[in-house]
Amino acid sequence: MNTLSITAERLGVALDQIKPTDGALWEMFANCFLASEFSQLRPVGGVHDAGRDAYLYEPDGEPGVYIQHSIQETFETKIRATVAVLRKNGFDPKQLIYCSSRDIIKKSEDLKRELRKMGVALDIRDRNYFITFRNQSSGRVAASEDLAKKLVDPLLAGSAVTASIPHALTEGEEKSAIAYFQISIPDRASDKSIAKLCYETLVRYALRQATPENPIPLQKIIEAIKLLVPSENANHLEDKVKGTITRLKSKDIVKHQKHPAGVDGYTLSNDERIILQKHLQRLMSEVSHLVAEIVDIVNRVAEANEIDYPYNAELVAKDVLMLCDFFLLDMGRSAAKAFESKEFFNPATTTLSDYATHLTKSGVTLCSLEALGLASFLDIVPQTAEAVLKKPSEAAEQYLSRVADSYYLLFALRQSPEVLKAVGKVVGTSKILLDASALVPCMAEILLPDDERRITGLFKSAINSGVKLYVSQEAIDELNAVIRKARAIYSADISRGFHFGNSGLVDAYNADPTRWSAGFLNFLNQFAGENSPDEDLKLFLKYHLSIEFVSFVNERAAIDKSLVEDIAAQLKPTRRAKEMDDAATDRLVRNDVTCLLLIEQLRRTQDALDSYGFSWCWLTSDRAAYALDRSHRSPKACVCMSPDFLLRYLSIQPLGASSDAKAARHLPIAVDVAAVGLIPAEIKAAVEAALADADKLPKYMRLRKIRDFSNQARSPHE
Repeated sequence: MNTLSITAERLGVALDQIKPTDGALWEMFANCFLASEFSQLRPVGGVHDAGRDAYLYEPDGEPGVYIQHSIQETFETKIRATVAVLRKNGFDPKQLIYCSSRDIIKKSEDLKRELRKMGVALDIRDRNYFITFRNQSSGRVAASEDLAKKLVDPLLAGSAVTASIPHALTEGEEKSAIAYFQISIPDRASDKSIAKLCYETLVRYALRQATPENPIPLQKIIEAIKLLVPSENANHLEDKVKGTITRLKSKDIVKHQKHPAGVDGYTLSNDERIILQKHLQRLMSEVSHLVAEIVDIVNRVAEANEIDYPYNAELVAKDVLMLCDFFLLDMGRSAAKAFESKEFFNPATTTLSDYATHLTKSGVTLCSLEALGLASFLDIVPQTAEAVLKKPSEAAEQYLSRVADSYYLLFALRQSPEVLKAVGKVVGTSKILLDASALVPCMAEILLPDDERRITGLFKSAINSGVKLYVSQEAIDELNAVIRKARAIYSADISRGFHFGNSGLVDAYNADPTRWSAGFLNFLNQFAGENSPDEDLKLFLKYHLSIEFVSFVNERAAIDKSLVEDIAAQLKPTRRAKEMDDAATDRLVRNDVTCLLLIEQLRRTQDALDSYGFSWCWLTSDRAAYALDRSHRSPKACVCMSPDFLLRYLSIQPLGASSDAKAARHLPIAVDVAAVGLIPAEIKAAVEAALADADKLPKYMRLRKIRDFSNQARSPHE
């Protein structure tokens, strides 16, 4: 390890590992760190230090600068007590330098003003200070590296390295493996073959604890990987592992150890071990920074929801990150299992509150649950997780995207060795018919800056990967209905001051009307005017999203009209909804049935090599469409594909030279986050009406009642 400097990640991880019982270790580090700045520093320490861990020697009089080192969480209490003890013991502190391994300086302003009035200047040296000035002198580098050797190196050498990374998996081996997948996916625009990436990751994982003195035999490597890829044929697995080891040996990543006599095994090269340690340190540091970022979001959510009970924001933030991980784990597992069921990933029907409830019963260790209790935990953790997932910072997006990709790759390998190959067949040459439910979010995103248009980015990435996107008259009709409804809601608001029903376009505009200064009607007119709305929509979809309109005349002529009537008659009773007349319900049902049968007809023209070889799918977010798909199953496989299934594929695919890398970087973490995070508008409205007389309740209590009501009202529809 280079001792001329130390990385911020390495020292940051070391500081994160300091426990309440490490007071003596912290005091030694802090004194060594400060010694290069203060030559007159005199350590005191010990049990009878009279409130001083150190002071600055004054040759001409009593010292006025005292130093306190502490890892106590309630730093305000510790500082006040230190000043009081110093004065009680006859000292007259003019300045107190307080050193903490925690990030506390942002919370210290009030205390600084308080002590200033008492004649004491408070100088906070916290986590950020030590990381910022770590390389300012050789003494500081040496102190920092010594701390890292004591706290970080044993962590990296053992299996406990993943303990500080929030993974909702409960099996130790899987938790270790997923961390190695995370550090093997530097970004989602890798040009490496997915299969090679996966097996190289598995070999590195299997050799993570091997050393030149204790190399791991080939058979042990195969056995370790077999645990994570149980469906792979034993002979195929052995061939893939051997081939991967040979490839990594040629790159000096893996070494074959045959000395001393009788030894025959493999280990990672010294350079590779150092690289992996740096990656793991960076990953742990990334988690630490992300938790600190989420702390601020926790506090904003608590304030917005009028939470009036105590909570530890840092512990809540750790659980928020664990909930995000748990959600992405489930999404990855669902996408991987889709191939076995040939049902390409239904839209989510589970809310983040449901996921949080399941998480509390999963056996995963949670930091804030015991102190908060279940009800309070569900008040704050799911809402904060929703805020993180729906609009992540760049750092959160990069981290969580790698988490999502890692889970998908791990579960895809566990599901079947051919899954990753099948994904390419399903999506790589796909022709996708888009439902209106998948297009309305793109229309709403027009109000956002380019780099926040996540669903638009999804479609652009699909096109860049060779996917062809199409729209039929059914989607055009439904989009026109969406626009008419939005105009009606807007008119009702203007004329009466209220409206019935809901509209995603209205909600998107009302979130920030200044983003479209010409007004709401002008916003709608960019999609379709009132004279030729069909042609307007076709032009918008073609030039804004590169989506082609196709009439499918021949395929429509081949559809059995009596079959349309029979399926529609069965489906219509299940599609009845409030605020929708019979004509509208009939139109939606017939559109769904027609799209399903159109896809079946289009597939009949494909020369499929196997059950995954067809190219036509219907991309929709409408749960009713999936119910129809299940009841009238296509002879080959399901017709419907969810946006999240498409996303999971696109996020791990290598990009071609002509691909839009910017669009790839701005793929959403999960398309259905908005759906799983929010309570249906009609249920929320009904409960808000019921709570009209309870306006004195804090907001979180109203939301709690809405959540409970939602759990009862949703169950018959799932």
